[in-house]
Amino acid sequence: MSTIVGQSLGARLPHIAEMAVRRTLFWASIFTLSLGLIFIIFARYIVIIFGATPDVLHLAGIAIQISALELPFLAFVMILSGCLRGAGDTRSPLYVMLICIPVFRFGVLYLFVMVFGWGLGGVWLATALDWAARFIGLWWIFKRGVWKRILEIPT
Repeated sequence: MSTIVGQSLGARLPHIAEMAVRRTLFWASIFTLSLGLIFIIFARYIVIIFGATPDVLHLAGIAIQISALELPFLAFVMILSGCLRGAGDTRSPLYVMLICIPVFRFGVLYLFVMVFGWGLGGVWLATALDWAARFIGLWWIFKRGVWKRILEIPT
């Protein structure tokens, strides 16, 4: 994504960059939702392949099912971060990460695990929320469109 966006903006074709990002997000959503559905339906069987004990089988099955929730957001974050970096905006993804990690990875994780007692499921759910929050932050930055003008060279 970084290369496509950088080259499109360098050629003064920001509409091509935006179209490429949107198409990539579309195809990533189809792929990750399909993969997530497989994770949800076949979680138990995926874990059995590794010869898990019943306790591990149960916990790993929960983790795989919850990870299905985060797959689309993880892909979207990678795509949007690459888009912004390709446009020359390396700070925005950093700021989003610096906000989301303490709030979600640490704050919400602590709340889910230590306060609510949700255990491993709480850890994975907090991680999924972290990826979702990062996506929301990056999507907001992407929609503003400032990234299209960062590399503009005066003529």
